[in-house]
Amino acid sequence: MLTGAFVFMIAGFAMAPASFYAPVLKMSGIDVQYQALTGSVWRGQMKGVVAAGQPVGDLTYNLHALSLFSANPQLDIELAGPSASGKGRVGFNLLQQAVAFRNVTAEFDLSSVKQYSLFGIPYDGAVRSKVNDLIWSRQGCGNANGDVWTDVLDASSRQYLGDGLVLSGPASCAGDNLKIDLAGANAEGETTISILVSPALTYQLSASVEPHKPQLKQDLKLLGFEDKDGALVYDAFGALKGAGI
Repeated sequence: MLTGAFVFMIAGFAMAPASFYAPVLKMSGIDVQYQALTGSVWRGQMKGVVAAGQPVGDLTYNLHALSLFSANPQLDIELAGPSASGKGRVGFNLLQQAVAFRNVTAEFDLSSVKQYSLFGIPYDGAVRSKVNDLIWSRQGCGNANGDVWTDVLDASSRQYLGDGLVLSGPASCAGDNLKIDLAGANAEGETTISILVSPALTYQLSASVEPHKPQLKQDLKLLGFEDKDGALVYDAFGALKGAGI
């Protein structure tokens, strides 16, 4: 009798539609919307994904079967779209209302971002990330270990300075905040950018430039940089939806 009930339960999950994941996403507190869920609970596709207000594409998933019977379902995912691509593993901790990303590689086309700018300059280039571990919940960052690379300033640097600029650095937790530290240098100067993302999805950005030439110093002041401790600094903050840097 118990065996029959167990088999019946397995069969029920096997035939469950992909919409099974809708309340799971809601419980995890992830800011993700989508146009449609197709397939089954085991494998399927989330079409028209919008993350933090930004359209990113279609997401294909495959469930690790045994994880479904725990409070921490695990899925292998692959994202493909005109502005983003990536793959890796994501897990949902339903008890802690958290989502965990592991061994995730991703790339995002920054030119698709229309509601933000960087120092008043429209976004260009790409951002690439390799996330070994990232745990995010309603309480914020629980664990983070990864690396980020971007050429967001490369085109404008080549245009105005004649020398490109690529930034890279680690991602980590700073208390409940997700922290990304980027650094880069070229013949014109050295640049560091620190970004904090809070549990409420607000950001704080602090940029520092040590220019090698006086003209760059003057140009940066026109963009809003200020002298501080021998360097030029730029601070900004706001919400990740509808606010620009």
